[in-house]
Amino acid sequence: MRVGMIPENPLEWLLTRANALPFPVADTFVAIIQARAIMAATRLGVFEALSKAPASAPELAAKLSCTDKGIQILLNALVGCGYVAESGGRYDLAPRARKWVTPDDPRSMNRFIDFQYDHWEWWMRLDDAIRTGATLDLHAGMLDPAGWRRYIYGLHDLSKMAARELVLRFRLRPNQTRLLDIGGGHGAYPAAYCRKYPNLHAVMFDLPPALDVAREIVQTHYRDVANRIELRPGDLAKDDLGSGHDVIFIFNLLHHFDGAEIRRIVQKVAGALNPGGAFVILDQFKREKGAGPESYAAVLTQLLFLVTSNAGSLDLGEVRAWLEESGFSNVRAKNLRVGPGTSYITAVKRA
Repeated sequence: MRVGMIPENPLEWLLTRANALPFPVADTFVAIIQARAIMAATRLGVFEALSKAPASAPELAAKLSCTDKGIQILLNALVGCGYVAESGGRYDLAPRARKWVTPDDPRSMNRFIDFQYDHWEWWMRLDDAIRTGATLDLHAGMLDPAGWRRYIYGLHDLSKMAARELVLRFRLRPNQTRLLDIGGGHGAYPAAYCRKYPNLHAVMFDLPPALDVAREIVQTHYRDVANRIELRPGDLAKDDLGSGHDVIFIFNLLHHFDGAEIRRIVQKVAGALNPGGAFVILDQFKREKGAGPESYAAVLTQLLFLVTSNAGSLDLGEVRAWLEESGFSNVRAKNLRVGPGTSYITAVKRA
């Protein structure tokens, strides 16, 4: 699935096919404006207000302490983007957008949209990262408490759908009752598995600032299983993982490490798992030779990893080799349907 110009009539379709329209204008100028309009509508409370009741531009302006002119122009842009619908001078959320931008909807992406303000700042460093190798260290002092809150809540929004899919596709055996989720500070994955498996006890292992936010998320969204989710502060690169785990998750984390570090992490995970235990890695992977081009989303995401950790997407063949040399078998990779460009690998520790 790509972002770009979408022809809306036969003439535009023909011009697009003939490469007669300047698509870089849409990919840059138009894309920036649309992204910023959606971000502003989220942070200013436009989507939240319209989720409760339709309103006119002056009513919204008064409620949100904004100017009439500014709100009117923003609403016009949101109508053009398909996020808002207008009828008789009153505005409402478009049906297509409602579930994704209504804060109280369990499918809402509002927190993730708000987190894009942080991404916006980070992307300013891309040229330097490419030219000089200068990079940010996302997990080492770069975020203040408010930033950690935006980060973890944003990841929670993004992971809810993936958790619903994964719990259906990767099933636990009856004797697998101890789950360790490394770096899963938002809690969506261990909560989904605890809800499906009543005998499961999960440990969320993450940096202390992440767990400060995780504690609130678990108590707010997953109170029904909170007594079976333990929060354990630690650093994957430095700290012991314990032992006796039946299943270990590492999701969207290994791309922050280089190859030698990942190899050591895989060995550490092998030591923490029971024989026959399962190791699941979810991330963006480079495809093996002959497997076709990398996905659009995955190659773009590599640029983000370059800025935030000077790392990048993992090579699927290398990860498979590291798993096998560390005592894992039955290594399998599958694409995540709701996360374009994302795949998950499952492996079993040899008895």
